[in-house]
Amino acid sequence: MRGKFGRILGDFRTSQGDLLTSKLMKEGHAVAYSGGNKEVIQVKHLENRQRLVNEGKVDVEGMEITKPALVQKPIVEETVVEEVSAPVKKTTKKKTSKKK
Repeated sequence: MRGKFGRILGDFRTSQGDLLTSKLMKEGHAVAYSGGNKEVIQVKHLENRQRLVNEGKVDVEGMEITKPALVQKPIVEETVVEEVSAPVKKTTKKKTSKKK
């Protein structure tokens, strides 16, 4: 199966028969994504990162930060209002008789 950008999509099973994606999400290494705005799931990524650090699974001591931490941008949902133009009047062509 291929995704909309032509990449092969699939999943793997562990030797115990568990789906790898489910295991990665449960352990906090991945977040479910179904398309759309990735900023919406950014909070979950940050929660997972903090949880892994708190549980001692990720040791940040001695790490050099090369990128600024992800910051949740405010999600602004705006109502789109389109201007409605005046209706266009249809013009009819004048019928002319053919000259013989």
